[in-house]
Amino acid sequence: MMYPVVDNIVILKNYAGEVYWPEFGLNSIGDMTPGWGYYIKTDNPVNVIYPDIEDGRMGFDLDRFVSNKYEKPINTGNNMVVAIPENVWEAKPIIGDEIVVYDNNGMIVGNAPYREEGTIITVWGDDELTSEKDGLKLGEVLDISLFRHNESVEEKINIISWTEGVGYYTINGISIAGSITQEVVKERKLLYVTDVVGRIVRPDAQQPVLLYIYDDGSVEKRYLTK
Repeated sequence: MMYPVVDNIVILKNYAGEVYWPEFGLNSIGDMTPGWGYYIKTDNPVNVIYPDIEDGRMGFDLDRFVSNKYEKPINTGNNMVVAIPENVWEAKPIIGDEIVVYDNNGMIVGNAPYREEGTIITVWGDDELTSEKDGLKLGEVLDISLFRHNESVEEKINIISWTEGVGYYTINGISIAGSITQEVVKERKLLYVTDVVGRIVRPDAQQPVLLYIYDDGSVEKRYLTK
């Protein structure tokens, strides 16, 4: 669908934060779906003409990323994308490792698998229509870590420079890391779990929202999904 204008496409995004990013050879969207809306950023004005598909929509099964360790971030309706090119790693990850983005309270707001072609993470912003903070505030700094699954350790990723974008949250922003440093961080330990009014409960309690309190002072909010 986008082939006629692919040379001018910077990035294409759907409502779920999945992207088609030709520069990094990434297509997590798969086929475009009739009736859906898409954001397209181009580096030049272009005319997009959809082909006439008489035989119906072609589709295929696309493997969706499911983390083995981390809770899935909440789709809050607004996001940005962060790219870490392969050539900026100090100590390269391996397939199976994950990149995780936290807010300043330790809540996961984005995670993605390491890719040798370049790692892309969709980072979710706060939904201001809800009373609870469920994503990054505008201007909030990105807290990025690398989880090495073989050693079960997290490394703090410090972005020293950006070739594009900034290191804080902007709606529909695009940030590409230019240089980074990495340092191992101590694995945090869970102290206790509470409900939203502060009562200590079991980690498997059937509550709509649970707060996980860790020994490093961070708090992780988890939602019960059915």
